[in-house]
Amino acid sequence: QFVKATYPSRVGPAADIINQYAPDGPLGNDAQKADWTEGAGQQINMESTSLSLQITHAINDSLTFKSLTGYAEFDDTDSFYERSGIQGIPASVVPDGFKSGDITGRNTGLLVSDAYIQNTAIEAWTQEFRLSGQTETASWIAGIYYSENEVDNRATQVMEMNQAVSYAPLPVYNFDRFDNTTFQETSTFAIYASADWAVGDKLVVTTGVRYTEDETDYAGCSRDTNGSLATFYRTAIGEFTNAQ
Repeated sequence: QFVKATYPSRVGPAADIINQYAPDGPLGNDAQKADWTEGAGQQINMESTSLSLQITHAINDSLTFKSLTGYAEFDDTDSFYERSGIQGIPASVVPDGFKSGDITGRNTGLLVSDAYIQNTAIEAWTQEFRLSGQTETASWIAGIYYSENEVDNRATQVMEMNQAVSYAPLPVYNFDRFDNTTFQETSTFAIYASADWAVGDKLVVTTGVRYTEDETDYAGCSRDTNGSLATFYRTAIGEFTNAQ
């Protein structure tokens, strides 16, 4: 027989903790009341580049070669987004038991209840070669296509109000931020051909074939700053059990 271990709860859900100390109280769904924490460093720091190259060469009157090349990259460096919609919570009014991680003991400034720090790098390029032509009864096109893209992303969630107090009043659950990191590589290869056949003066028959192959490699991880996230999740879903 297995008995699930239970822990006493200090307070209600995390949202109730935030609303308890927020200067303006609960915001509900009124977006016009949304605000941001003064001095929290709100910023959007994005940069993108896009290049393309097209080369067309007429081999003869009925045969044409075309090359299409594309390249794009995107970087988001330390952009800071707040999601709570409140103007920050004075640290002096929040008991230490409700403060997270390294900010325990801090009594000045404003606490950020829910925010993201975003770091993303995306790089992609494509190459396509086409050969097209026509005869007295048909026009056709054939080609090959290849693309490759890479996404490296780290989203850091900041929670200076202790999100763990609803589960257990233990220091091991006390983290103020955690990272979600993902890395993905994708490649696509395709070969295709298509032709339009004139059958008489009023009928055109189109035929075509395409083969595509995709390959994706993915790695992802969630981690916190003091190693307690795994324990927190196990408690949250009731994974701790005692055998009797």
